[in-house]
Amino acid sequence: PPRSTLFPYTTLFRSTIVDSYQESRSAKIPEYRPQFNEMIKRLESGEADAILCWRLHRLARNPVDGGKLIWLVQKGLKIYTPRRTYTVEDIAALYDEFSRAHIFINDLRRDTMEGTKTKLLQGKAPLHAPPGYRNTPEKPQGAREILVDEQRFPIVRKMWDLLLT
Repeated sequence: PPRSTLFPYTTLFRSTIVDSYQESRSAKIPEYRPQFNEMIKRLESGEADAILCWRLHRLARNPVDGGKLIWLVQKGLKIYTPRRTYTVEDIAALYDEFSRAHIFINDLRRDTMEGTKTKLLQGKAPLHAPPGYRNTPEKPQGAREILVDEQRFPIVRKMWDLLLT
């Protein structure tokens, strides 16, 4: 299959694929992802001996989840990505990758919060445009505005007028 359909999620396998997991919850908070927790339990029980994933940083962005995976690799788990296979000899690389992912997510949160605070101080709404309005993507990030959508606003206004009567 094409690469985009082969690696969009995590796959457990021994000699054949045991299961596939796709989770949209944030990996920033430990113990927050039920699919990940189920995968870890299955790996610990010996149902699978390897993980196939698109990018290593998609597995763990917090030290707890990263530590669980590193511990399993020390016990024989292999993690396959399109770029590299991680085995017990690659523990230092796993620590490095997972710590970079953790730092990235913390920096992203801090930068997002700072951008939100700046927009609020400028009197701008730090959100996507509600129905009947539009964002101005043609402006650079940080200078974008929410404007009336000339096509949709009258329809949304009529909807509210009808609702109120």
